[in-house]
Amino acid sequence: MRRHRWEPGNGTSYDLLLGWEGRPLGKVKVTGKADKMVAVLCWMRNGGSGGTCIAFNPDSYLADSYLSEKLDTNEADTRAISQFLGWAGFDTQWSGHS
Repeated sequence: MRRHRWEPGNGTSYDLLLGWEGRPLGKVKVTGKADKMVAVLCWMRNGGSGGTCIAFNPDSYLADSYLSEKLDTNEADTRAISQFLGWAGFDTQWSGHS
């Protein structure tokens, strides 16, 4: 798991933890149930020591509405976190997915 300070240019800095076991940043195809991986993103919005987390399939599309619901974020924060995940190689609205 790695800690990232994401500053997307909206006047906010996001303290994010992102991790998964057994794969580098970028796309990896999952085969078979035994090989299924889970990624975890935590927004440490409570002073860097606590916040909200989401576990997701790293090879599935992450819709902004899903991120917003699971992380309990407003539209601006959802957009920024989605941009971060797109930058990190996950399939979001901001990674070129149409």
